Parts: sequence; structure tokens; C-alpha cells
Amino acid sequence: MNNRTLRITYGAMLAAVFALLLLLNRQTGGMLEGLLLFVLPIPMTAYAVYYGGRASVVVFAVMVMLSFLFGDLTSIFYAVSAALVGLVQGTRIYHKRNMTHTLFLIMLMDMVAELIAMVVLARLVTGVGLEADVKEMQTMLEKTFQMSGVKLPSGVSPATLFPKDAIRRLVLISIALTGALEGFITFELSVIILKKLRVPVPRQQSLRDYFPPRWLGFLAIAAFLEYNITFARPLANETLQGIAQTVGIIGYFYLMIFGIIALSGVLRAWVTKSKPVVILFTILGMFLVPLLILLLGVMYLVGGLHERILERERGDNERR
Repeated sequence: MNNRTLRITYGAMLAAVFALLLLLNRQTGGMLEGLLLFVLPIPMTAYAVYYGGRASVVVFAVMVMLSFLFGDLTSIFYAVSAALVGLVQGTRIYHKRNMTHTLFLIMLMDMVAELIAMVVLARLVTGVGLEADVKEMQTMLEKTFQMSGVKLPSGVSPATLFPKDAIRRLVLISIALTGALEGFITFELSVIILKKLRVPVPRQQSLRDYFPPRWLGFLAIAAFLEYNITFARPLANETLQGIAQTVGIIGYFYLMIFGIIALSGVLRAWVTKSKPVVILFTILGMFLVPLLILLLGVMYLVGGLHERILERERGDNERR
């Protein structure tokens, strides 16, 4: 069997596995959809790892067509997103790209997909947008307070304790966190399977040595500012408002992730080398002073804090 025939056979086999997973989800009434989000990218990853992105486009197109045969609009979107994630991850491993870059990219892609599905696609499919969900949650909270018999001070109502803006922010953050976690699990699961198959996978770079593009930092700052502007003055079009808030949440999380890395670096470089203490204070900082984390993220990405942390650690090592 020559290389071309082998490639076609391998691609057809993996496309069949992809279709089988979609069919299984359809026959179970979507019960396996949550699990398949982590599994569906793996067939495309396995093909792209061996043959690269250019040769994998045909297999990706076949998987997209198969997804239209075995699902509704929502499941099609998730299937295509999963195949795209697999294509990007497999291609980057094939070209031996930086694995830390790849991890963040996969987490970002899954975060974007989850936000689009929950904020934009849900309104197109069901006609119920994010604002309707927020209103329903607020109503449920008010009913819970009434049923519990808790007496609130005069002039205070459940609506003032749980304003729509706060609920909306929590919903968006929870969706983004879910997407980021899905991306992380998908990436790690794919890497574990590839290693079991004895596929050479580049070693992951330490986060302290990873320098994200500075322009992405400025883009994240702009997205976060846009989020606050549209949060204070919502757009008239609910779909555009959902898109604007989605983009803003992505920028917010990008800054927060690197703010957490920055805080641990600052503690390690200027306070203590004890890992348990660094981990403890980093976790406390995430919950107690999120604004500080955000500012550290800005300084880490565009303000030169990353370089100062590395210089400090390098100086400490030389003195030893």
C-alpha cells in the first residue's frame, strides 16, 4: 500500500469514527454531547499530527459535511468547532510549534466557541437570548427568597441584591470558564493519547519563559474596555450586545490568566520561594483582589513586568 492510499484510508477511517460519535450522540438524544466535546477533536488531531494541516483540510471538510447529516444547528456548530480545534492542534504538533502557545490557543478557541454557542447561537435557535436567561434567573432568585421566608431590611429587595448586571456578568464568566476548562482537558487528553500511540510530541515550555505577543495584550485591554462600555451602555441590538460582551469577556480572561501568572512570579521573585505559600497567596489574590490581578496582567503583557521578574530570578540564581 503506497503512501497516498494509506493516507486516504487513514483519513476515511478517522472520518468514520467522527461520524460514528455524532450518530451515537444523535441516537441517545444528545445525552453524550457533553462528553463528546472532549472526544470529537481527537480524530482530526490524530490525522493532522501525521500529515499536517494542508493535507488535513480535505478530511476536515468531510467531517464538516458529516456533521450536517447527524445533527441540528447546535450540534453541527459544536462538531465543526471540535474538528477545527483538532485541525489546529494537530497541525501545530506536526510542525513542532510551542506547546504552551498551542495550549492557550486551544483554550481560547473553546472559550470563543462556548460563548458564541451560549450567547449568539442560542438566540438564533431558540429565540431566547442572554437577557431573557438573566431575567429568568433573577425571577427564580426572587421566588427563592420569598419561599425561604427571609426578611430583608426595608427598602432592600432581591432585585437590588442580585441586579441584572451582576447576574449577566456571572453568567458570561461561568460560560467562559467552562470553555477554557474544556480546551485544557481536550488538549491534555489529546496529548496523552498521542503519547500512548508513540507520536513524538514537543515538550511544553514553562509558563515563566513564555512571552505572549504584546499586540495581543493591547487587544485584550481594548476588548476589556469595550466590555465595560457596552456593559454601562448596552447596545440596542441584543445580538450585537451579546457579541460585544463575548469579545470583552475573552479579553478580560486573557488579562486575568496572565495576571495570575504575574502574581505568582512577583511572589516568587520578591517575597518567597516556598511553592505552597506562593500557591496559597495566588489563590487568595484571585478571589480577594481581582482588580490587582487585572492590573498585574496588563503590566505583565505590555508593561515589562515579565522581564523584571525574570531578571530578578536570574540575579537570585547568580548570587547563589
